[in-house]
Amino acid sequence: MLNRRNSSKLVVYTIFFLLIKLLFKGSIVKIPNNIQILENSADCVQIKLERLFDDDYWELIYQQLNCSIISLGIGKDVKAEKKMKYNMPECLFYGADPIEEDNKELFEPIGDFYNMAVGDKNGSFRSYVLEDIYRYQEVTTVDLVTFINQKVQQKIIDQMMIDIEHAEYKILNFFGKNEELERNDIYVCQINIEIHKPESFEDRIIFSRFLEKNFKSKQWIFINSEIHPILKHIRLFMINGRNPECIRRYLLKS
Repeated sequence: MLNRRNSSKLVVYTIFFLLIKLLFKGSIVKIPNNIQILENSADCVQIKLERLFDDDYWELIYQQLNCSIISLGIGKDVKAEKKMKYNMPECLFYGADPIEEDNKELFEPIGDFYNMAVGDKNGSFRSYVLEDIYRYQEVTTVDLVTFINQKVQQKIIDQMMIDIEHAEYKILNFFGKNEELERNDIYVCQINIEIHKPESFEDRIIFSRFLEKNFKSKQWIFINSEIHPILKHIRLFMINGRNPECIRRYLLKS
């Protein structure tokens, strides 16, 4: 039974979550005005988005060496990665999925495939995975920082696509200001992420706090957002608005 304190928190976070749902109707393009490097609008590039074959994914194109793209959760679908590979042939691609069947064969023509789940900690995790059908299964998990340091070995990640069936809630804090990634000098420039419909009150709190912190830090610029009309998943495309190298690559004129 909820006590008065928890009941009050439930009301506050429920209201906040409803406001979030209203906020994420349509597209949001807002450059944070507290970043000095962006204050002169003449220095800013006009943002042009590329919608990939999969309507869920977007990208800003960067035609340079040392470009890194990570896919967490392949789900037997690499249409978006193929289009990115076509647009940015110099980029290196890294994919991770706990199910090897089909995913390895599909991804390896594009980049390096790793048969593992990536989450918030090392160990095992009961995950909702796609084999012949979706089912829950205990899978070996490596934390996101370890995966990037050991497998990707890059400090600037140009694009990260995340569809990991509710495990995304546990890694949201990794992307905040002064959180796990930044403490390890790892910076992600673009994120496409599917936030699945919350399964618990804890999920709602995690997502609400992530957005609340971002509103204060202006870490991420929300470029596109959609709520699935039936499944109620939130699909977000966001760009790092604080890291100077990400700003140079994607928001400033060359």
